[in-house]
Order: sequence, then structure tokens, then C-alpha cells
Amino acid sequence: MFRRHASALFAHLFAFLALLGALACTEDLRGKQPPQASYTHEPVLMTYEELRSSFAVQGPRDIVKNGKILRFGDLLFVTERYEGIHVIDNADPAHPAPKAFLRIPGTVDMACRDGVLYADNTVDLLAIEITGTPMRVLKRMEWAFPWDPYQAVDDPRVTFPWDVYAWQSRGVVVGARPRS
Repeated sequence: MFRRHASALFAHLFAFLALLGALACTEDLRGKQPPQASYTHEPVLMTYEELRSSFAVQGPRDIVKNGKILRFGDLLFVTERYEGIHVIDNADPAHPAPKAFLRIPGTVDMACRDGVLYADNTVDLLAIEITGTPMRVLKRMEWAFPWDPYQAVDDPRVTFPWDVYAWQSRGVVVGARPRS
């Protein structure tokens, strides 16, 4: 019986000593900044005002970093990751003709239904009329997607400062530049 109580006593004593050791090694971090982790890049920001006035129908341009492809009637839509959407007239598939470029910063995805092209604009969703001339935004659904500082970054080795999520009030991240 003594052995049963002794082993329980030693277990409690050991736990108590471990707790004392942990408390002795703990620093009081209240009111202090967390340690700055190593980071490789600074985020490139676009304000929400700039973002929400950034849609533009421009002349055709070369595709540099193609993404998804979508067909609607005789039109092809090709995303240019983080830049916008190329519009190509494909009435003659042997000779596709670039028609326009829809500038939509932060876009990576799109869908189409009933003559309306839906595209992400970082945190917003755009509904774009594609049957009229010129193409135009019918509706912008603000905050349809979560804010993500790494959305416009393809390289998994890129890291931002620890406080990058606090920058959400300043705008959206549209790129990264090497830390200076």
C-alpha cells in the first residue's frame, strides 16, 4: 500500500518540479513585439480604391503566363495569372484572333454563364457582360473571397514579415519584391 501511495506522490512531485522549471524559463512577453522571423520579400500592395477602379478593357497583348482557358460561343478566354483575361475570337479555329485584354489585377479563375463572365479580382468577384461592346462590369461583389497575402505569389519560398496579416486594412497584395 505504501508503494502505491509513494509512486503517486513521486509522480505529483515530478510534475510540480517540471512546472517550476517551465515557469523559471518563461520570459514575460507582455507588451513586447514577437521576434522578427526571417523573411525573403516585401509585399507589393494595391489600395482597395485602386483595386476597385482597376478593371479596364484594353487592346490585345501577348500571353506571358497563361492560366485557365474557357470557351463561350466563338470566344476564348485565357487567364493571365494575376494580370487579367485575354479575349480571343475563335470563329475560325485555324486563325484565332486576339480581340481584347480585360485588365483584372489578381485574377486566377473565371467562369461563364448566360453571356456573363465571372472572374476573381483578389478579394472581389466581378460579373462582366461579354456580349456587349465594350465589355463592362455589371456587378462587383466586394469581399467575396478571403484576403490572402500569398495569392499573387507563385514561389513557395517567398515569405513576408510576420505582421503581413495586419496590412489587410491597407490593401491587397499583388506581388512581392526582394527584401532590401
